[in-house]
Amino acid sequence: MTVEQNTTYSRLVQDWENKNTNDLSPIQKVILLEKAVHVIEQRALMTLSRITLEVILDRVLQQGHEKFPILSKVKLINKHLSFQGLLNTSNHTPEELIEALRFFLIEFITVLGRITADILTAPLHKELLKVTWTDPEET
Repeated sequence: MTVEQNTTYSRLVQDWENKNTNDLSPIQKVILLEKAVHVIEQRALMTLSRITLEVILDRVLQQGHEKFPILSKVKLINKHLSFQGLLNTSNHTPEELIEALRFFLIEFITVLGRITADILTAPLHKELLKVTWTDPEET
């Protein structure tokens, strides 16, 4: 995490991670973080336009890419984030993927919170807390 990231937003993500990822494997954590980003994206669309959200995602991807070059594999395709390239890479450890995705999630929530004067922060946190691990093979 960087100094410029607001500790409030970092704490929201850390609280969620503490409740939901302790017993997960690194790969499961990566999948859960990806799911969390998508949930936050969907909730933000209830308030913001698709174009506004795309601009925000592009900004967060660029900032993330500077700190975590692996995030260059995350693409905005057909107006939706695609993590496929990120998940299909073997050049990085699961821990590196977790750190990059955690940064992306925190930065995404931070930007959304700041541009809405924190109007979205509580609803985003509420949605984030709903994101829990379900084994895809059990469904």
